[in-house]
Amino acid sequence: MKDGARSLTSAAVILGMAGAVGAGILTRQRLEVGPGIELSNRPVASMTGFVASNSTEATIPPSELFYKLTQLIDANYVNPVPDSLVFSSGAVRGMILSLADPHSNFFNKEQFQALHKRQSGQFEGVGLEIYLRFDPEALAKLQSFSDPSARETANEPMDTALLIPEVVVSSVIPGSSAAAQGIQPGDRIVQVGDFFVITPMEVRRIRAINQRVLNGEIDESELTKIRQELADKADKRMTPERVDEVLTTGTSGEVVVGILTAQDEEVTKTLVRAKQAIKPLEPIGNALRLSLIEGAADALRKQLNTSNDLVLDLRGPVSGSTDELLAVLEVLLPAGEAGALLDSAGKVRSTLTVETGTQDSPNITLLVDETTSGVSEILALALSAHAGAQLQGREMSGQPIWVETVKLVTGDGYQLGTGLYRPYANEEDAS
Repeated sequence: MKDGARSLTSAAVILGMAGAVGAGILTRQRLEVGPGIELSNRPVASMTGFVASNSTEATIPPSELFYKLTQLIDANYVNPVPDSLVFSSGAVRGMILSLADPHSNFFNKEQFQALHKRQSGQFEGVGLEIYLRFDPEALAKLQSFSDPSARETANEPMDTALLIPEVVVSSVIPGSSAAAQGIQPGDRIVQVGDFFVITPMEVRRIRAINQRVLNGEIDESELTKIRQELADKADKRMTPERVDEVLTTGTSGEVVVGILTAQDEEVTKTLVRAKQAIKPLEPIGNALRLSLIEGAADALRKQLNTSNDLVLDLRGPVSGSTDELLAVLEVLLPAGEAGALLDSAGKVRSTLTVETGTQDSPNITLLVDETTSGVSEILALALSAHAGAQLQGREMSGQPIWVETVKLVTGDGYQLGTGLYRPYANEEDAS
């Protein structure tokens, strides 16, 4: 999985630099800078055999691509060239966001530092975590458009307006301001301060009003009013990335947040940023709430020294890490295969293996519901299949996605969904 992440980074560097070259060339053309003229006393490098045009084919070998791109940017870009690493970081961001995948996200330096702290149990911000939820039909259509034949045979163009994601609360930190204000997983963020979070709901609303106007049910003035409301919101919109930064970083100050609850009730909450710390294993009633953050495996080892019976609460978990998940599996499962990661076609990409494991798996009961997702859902499925753990509660999210976390040399980073977990590599082994 990490090889794939490195490949993505390499590809992004090249794409980012290619974009910069293209932008530089177009800018020079718009400024009517002729070939051979010097910019800042730097001669323009030859483009022959590199940039395709009507008269010249691109013939550069792939092995020289990165080196040539670096030379071209340095020689031809109209403005002083920033650190090339900035290009690569921007390219990675664009690639990740273009996936429209709620499990794959880009983080600037501050956000990535906050993510690392969260995976260590140290939280900032107002005490919640968010994810992006896309319209399922629009997302499925976008994914189908990755097949060129599907694009050619499509009856209608891609409806990009419905690919605006909703910003949804994924977890609430116990003891935080968000918890004290009653915010729940599944609540949607629609406003932060004076800024609005545009969602597909507004797009559908305008279309529904437009259709009613066409049907003669209401006056056109109603449509004009709604359009103006949306235009006003668009002028003061906040991107999902910025919402995440405002709500999950910082240790002081208040943030007024507009929430749309699961019951579609719009409420306003004043939340306070603060430092917040949680432990990987904390008592909650008759159970232990397990968060797959740094130290979870060690905490379980200590707990097993006192009792071989575990009741673990995996409901509404904070985002954990796959590294800690693997460490926990070493504590709770015997050595051997612990499942597989599949691609979107159901093909096995890799297998998970417990290297040392335990000689005596404990008696485990897991409390789960629809908020049990990601690494926590993978853990529940693995323990149920390979350690006989009992699942109690409601059906889980159905999203046991393996997510790799990668830090870039710029300090930025990203998370990439790299596989869907299945407890057995071969389905027949399940029986």
